[in-house]
Amino acid sequence: MNALDLVNAVLRDKLKFSNEAGDLSVVTGEARSILRALNEIKDELLERHEFPSTKKKGTLTLATGMDTYPLASDVNRPLSFYYARDFSVNAAYPKFNYVGDDEFLDHEGINTTEGLPYIGRSFGQDGSGHKVVQVYFVPSSGFNGSSLYYDYVRSWPDAAANADLFPFPDSVMIEGAFMKRRSGAGTMSTEDFKWFNDLVQQHIRNTVKGTRKRIPYRDI
Repeated sequence: MNALDLVNAVLRDKLKFSNEAGDLSVVTGEARSILRALNEIKDELLERHEFPSTKKKGTLTLATGMDTYPLASDVNRPLSFYYARDFSVNAAYPKFNYVGDDEFLDHEGINTTEGLPYIGRSFGQDGSGHKVVQVYFVPSSGFNGSSLYYDYVRSWPDAAANADLFPFPDSVMIEGAFMKRRSGAGTMSTEDFKWFNDLVQQHIRNTVKGTRKRIPYRDI
């Protein structure tokens, strides 16, 4: 379904309205509220889940002495970073760990500061608005030009026109927009919220894990 179809599905099937929206660029009232709810649900799902249509790959090219790298312009959030499996360092396939600030700063305190990067963190945005990753070790000259690959969830623009599409299943978007409306009106129960989360888990199985295992120094 496109955005207009989804808005009308909520109006017709969930709210039992007899009149449907015709042009989303000029709609007002309930139809406008539903479109806003659909965009809010889309943003929340992008933050919490991975779905085939939202996942992409990117590549960073390491440069000697450079520890910050902008990511692709459409990155919503990175998922993982990795080297090619045929990358040979000390006869072992090197791992790269994407961690939070505290753990990154713990490792950055190690005396050796140059080598093959093995850990990274989110480091804000550059002047163009691209998300930035900071790496450690700082790449040494031996790894200049090496590729560090990453998987990420892409950003998705808000729907504004009739033909605009959402990346998630129609049933999840319809129920999510309806849930948003009920939540705003104070008529959604705990059971309703649990039912919606179960629906999301059924259709979008790859959920972002809430915790990460810390990297012991012996594994460096």
